[in-house]
Amino acid sequence: MARINLTAVDVTFRIFDAGQRSFTRHLLPGTRAEKGLEIAALSAITLVLEPGSRIALLGPNSSGKTTMLRVMAGLVPPLRGTASIHGRPGAVFSIGFGALPEASLADLAYAQGLLMGVPPALARAKVDEILDFAEIRSQAKCPAHVAPPGVLSRLGTAAALCLNADILLFDEVLDNMDPHFHGKLETAIAERIDSGAILVMAERSRGLLSRFCSEALLLCDGQLSARGPLDAILRDGGASLTF
Repeated sequence: MARINLTAVDVTFRIFDAGQRSFTRHLLPGTRAEKGLEIAALSAITLVLEPGSRIALLGPNSSGKTTMLRVMAGLVPPLRGTASIHGRPGAVFSIGFGALPEASLADLAYAQGLLMGVPPALARAKVDEILDFAEIRSQAKCPAHVAPPGVLSRLGTAAALCLNADILLFDEVLDNMDPHFHGKLETAIAERIDSGAILVMAERSRGLLSRFCSEALLLCDGQLSARGPLDAILRDGGASLTF
């Protein structure tokens, strides 16, 4: 059964400029230049998400939404605190396929399964089902770098659903899809939620969030500033921070 338990999670990124990375850093080890600039992406995040949760992740740009989703996906380990993730995550990010530009859409469907921890034979067997759900079977051999963003978004969400992800994590990928696909997606997500899955999504469209989610987490400067019913969070300030 899906469950997410974050306890006092801190995530910090270290940023170097070109000089720090290439010259100053190596000539003067131990100096301030070597250490770079530390950016706190998430601070003291504590929350529990139970099976059936449908969460909208709200907050302004650089508030930590993408980092939060990456922690929930098991892609970014906390610097401090603990992240206990029960269930198989299926994460789809708006820039998620940039590392495989020459791969075909069929290859990406297979790769998504491997990234989710699905056995290779099952991932391969599910490729046609994923392409059919995404309505892109005729484009199976199309290279990823020429595919429109909406096609890549449909492919990613289709893979997460067809491979029965327990934790659905979507980062601003629904808004660039054809509206007719949202109904199909809504039905499939509801089936996964009824089976005990968890949905967490960040989107700019209030309409999409209201359609798919019932609860909200509001992030500000990497901290969890509010949690509650989506309508209440939007009414009390979330809307001004997100849309």
